[in-house]
Amino acid sequence: MTRDQSGRPSGPPAGLGHALDQLSDLRDELLARVGSLPEEAREARPPETPTAWSPTQVLQHLHLVEAMVLERMPEVGEGLASVSSSRNKDRGIGTRIRHTLGALAVRVVFRLGLRVRVPSQRVSPDPPLGFSEAASAWRTTGAELASRLEEAFARAPTAPTMRHPVSGPLTAEGTTRFLLEHARHHARQLDRLGVPRVPTD
Repeated sequence: MTRDQSGRPSGPPAGLGHALDQLSDLRDELLARVGSLPEEAREARPPETPTAWSPTQVLQHLHLVEAMVLERMPEVGEGLASVSSSRNKDRGIGTRIRHTLGALAVRVVFRLGLRVRVPSQRVSPDPPLGFSEAASAWRTTGAELASRLEEAFARAPTAPTMRHPVSGPLTAEGTTRFLLEHARHHARQLDRLGVPRVPTD
């Protein structure tokens, strides 16, 4: 975290800033991996699983998830409480335990690379975009989302910025870490699709 001229902390905290940097780096890596493929390979679905996504559709899905999170975040000046207080049942200990166990289950699914249905057709990459359009959209959305998450933390560090259907309400840092795990999950999907890793400095 940096400090302004008055000596007060400014910018995202170390935890949020580090997670946002990791998410940005991973986004760049995945875009470079798919971008390194021949054009026809970027859009090709596995012949043995024709219903599976192409490499470009994986990127499009990641963009759509971040876009949905961004769309549902409160605007600057709106009450963050609108994300959580609309459901008083979130306050019960039983619900908190269920959300904690749900978050653990989501991490296990991501780490094991288990295939699950998309939670909403809004994040299904159909109709598919071309690589250039999907890449541009994801970069734009990612930059705007990072800015909004930093703003959300500055206003209310412990307030929720999104509601996951299994994990429940997530703070700005929790949202970023969820998106990072989600992107890592799909990085492993690109591995299975045979998309080569790009050299790093």
